[in-house]
Amino acid sequence: MRRRRDPGLHGRRDPVGVILAGGAGTRIGGSKAVVNLNGRPLISYPLEAMWRALGQVAIVAKIDTELPSVAGVTVWIEPDEPRHPLLGVVHALGLADGRPVLVCPVDLPFVSPGLIRRIVDAGRGRRPR
Repeated sequence: MRRRRDPGLHGRRDPVGVILAGGAGTRIGGSKAVVNLNGRPLISYPLEAMWRALGQVAIVAKIDTELPSVAGVTVWIEPDEPRHPLLGVVHALGLADGRPVLVCPVDLPFVSPGLIRRIVDAGRGRRPR
């Protein structure tokens, strides 16, 4: 009897990149997504890296989360309670239509497309590039 692999990251379907942006940002003084870093909103850095590596990205945020204008990016609104990053992950998994999900917090401006590809490759059992 042959075992079927869990489609997860081992399947042929590419993961959806998800930026978690639903946090309150109390330590940074407000919504992290719009904090200015070198003339750009903080969210633009991981968003660009995920898009370059995966081609499809969604943002998970609360209804009242302040976001900059991000043309062509889907925003998934998560429930207001509880306030925990795990809720954003669970919400993304529910909306990803069975595709694997690779999450990244909004406040990781130095994540690179290469690192994201290496994570996806490792999840597929491939050697890092």
